[in-house]
Amino acid sequence: MPAGVALFPEPEFAERVERLRDELAVTLGVEREPTPPHVSLRVATGYDTAVPEALVDVSVSTDPFSLTTSGLGVFTATGVVYLPVARSCPLVELHERVASVVAPHVTAPNDYYTDERWIPHVTLAQGLDGETAAAAVELLGDRDHAHTFEVEALGLLDHPAGDPVTVERFPL
Repeated sequence: MPAGVALFPEPEFAERVERLRDELAVTLGVEREPTPPHVSLRVATGYDTAVPEALVDVSVSTDPFSLTTSGLGVFTATGVVYLPVARSCPLVELHERVASVVAPHVTAPNDYYTDERWIPHVTLAQGLDGETAAAAVELLGDRDHAHTFEVEALGLLDHPAGDPVTVERFPL
């Protein structure tokens, strides 16, 4: 089952992302992104049962911090339209800490989330063909997507086939 370790934003920013997702679904007919708004730190086929406890340890030792988005991005290989998140010292340090604590407990990590390849982002839509991704950029591209938001929690995302997305959150 795919799983991810992610950061969850404050409610105001999450609602802003959900409105953009709704607009893409209504206007372009794209499938609504099912996961709550988040910034993925690590993604893998699965994690063992020790990961939640490890993430609690990380979350209690992490001070809240802010992240900033700016513009729109597209991962053309996977048809993902997203809000890029600027790298900051607290974000990079947390990414590295999470990687070290979950490494012994992960099955088939996704290489796109290694330190060298990771592009922090908030997904608006995914699985789009080139024409639909271009339409999404045209629809949203002239708007101001520069927003600063507080990170509210660290957590786990899990979406087993056919089941709703489950989220376990650990407040910072």
